Amino acid sequence: MTEQNAFAATRPITWPRAAIGAALFLGLMIVLVVVAPNQFVSTDPSQLTKVITIAYVVVVFGVVASLVAAWQNRERAAPPPLSQKASAFGRPMKEGPGFASFADKAVPIPQSRQTRAKAAGLKRTKGVSSFGRPLKKGSE
Repeated sequence: MTEQNAFAATRPITWPRAAIGAALFLGLMIVLVVVAPNQFVSTDPSQLTKVITIAYVVVVFGVVASLVAAWQNRERAAPPPLSQKASAFGRPMKEGPGFASFADKAVPIPQSRQTRAKAAGLKRTKGVSSFGRPLKKGSE
């Protein structure tokens, strides 16, 4: 296992992992919100104990809600990856020894023959293809 995948948070989420995580979270919430306050109230049934128990449950819900919100936004908090320059074909360009720098690369824009002909001021004559060969009848 590599250092990058040492923690469960960096591994891809699969259905079994999601189900196990949901079951563990549900068990933790049952213990924090149901079992612990019940044990606290059953030991001393005074009115003050009930108020403290309600305050405890509210605080636990607030802490859990903030932790869940932080967990959901963990991807947004990560710095964006460095953008790579792309070639005219859409592939990432490399820099380093053996490669020209991005400033040195002038990527020509591919042009069609018609665009080049228009730029050069040439007109297409009827009956002649762009290669200069005569066209067959009916294909004009």
